[in-house]
Amino acid sequence: MKKDALLFVLLTLLLSACMPGASPTLTDAEMASRVAAILTGMPSNTPPATEAPSNTPVTPQPTPQIVHDTPRATNTPLIVMATHATSPNAAATATEARTPGTSTITKTPSDTPQPSLTPPNADPRSTLGNPTGTDPMDNPDKWTWPVGTNDFTSNGFDNGHMWLTGLTSKPGWVVSAVHIDDAYIEETVKTQGCSGNDNYGIIFRVPVLRTADRGYLFAVSCDGKYSIWAWDGRVGTNGTRTVLIDWKASKYINTGSNQTNRLGVWARGNRLVLYVNGAKLDETKSSTFSEGYLGVFVNPDATKHFTVDVQEMKYWNTAP
Repeated sequence: MKKDALLFVLLTLLLSACMPGASPTLTDAEMASRVAAILTGMPSNTPPATEAPSNTPVTPQPTPQIVHDTPRATNTPLIVMATHATSPNAAATATEARTPGTSTITKTPSDTPQPSLTPPNADPRSTLGNPTGTDPMDNPDKWTWPVGTNDFTSNGFDNGHMWLTGLTSKPGWVVSAVHIDDAYIEETVKTQGCSGNDNYGIIFRVPVLRTADRGYLFAVSCDGKYSIWAWDGRVGTNGTRTVLIDWKASKYINTGSNQTNRLGVWARGNRLVLYVNGAKLDETKSSTFSEGYLGVFVNPDATKHFTVDVQEMKYWNTAP
């Protein structure tokens, strides 16, 4: 409305300047200048011009990071752990708790013919000669051991020893990158503080290194017993533990804390022969697993954070 009124005033002035008898007071140039001034002072409905962008760089704000639960692939062997009840679809370091023993089943011994080579009753070292492979536990690189801590185990290397600590009341293990089939395997290990059925030993013929959820476990306990079982985390709802030899006492096992034992298992075909400190303990048959990776395990059944020092591991290939 104000704009229309001003235009009307201007028009009136112009007409007045042109009427006969009127005495013009402004020249055409002065009139044009005044009109321009009036128009310049008029309010405009045109929105103000947008401010020119600055040449100053704008620091981008950080985008919130989304963390996914999906584990990343790795070329490094994992610290793996299983209990008597590992879920078949669980990750390598995950377990699902269950009452011990409820997953145990009994299998009929295999009818696979026995190999022609008969393991000796005496110390196998005396007949096998130089080992195929030896790990003095100077560092994890020799057999590509995983090192670290998870919810179930912790391990590391120090002055020619690999210490392995169990963080739960179930067996936990670490598996090396050494793959064997028929072989004699030895582990020299020293206990720290232990009691009762705290136990430790060799896990072998683990078919898949990435998951390490299957294999045989040969154990000796702090109170002088031994046992062997097959573990398959892919059978049943929570996995299956098949006892091949239940706990038996042996005079050849050094018992108690701060004791060293040399465990041996001769795996040839379906025959599994157990040794400790060079003496034969027992033997059994199983064809569940024929080859795989080997490692060590610990089970703090009675002592919280039960720890062992693995001083050496060796193996002798005995395949024909």
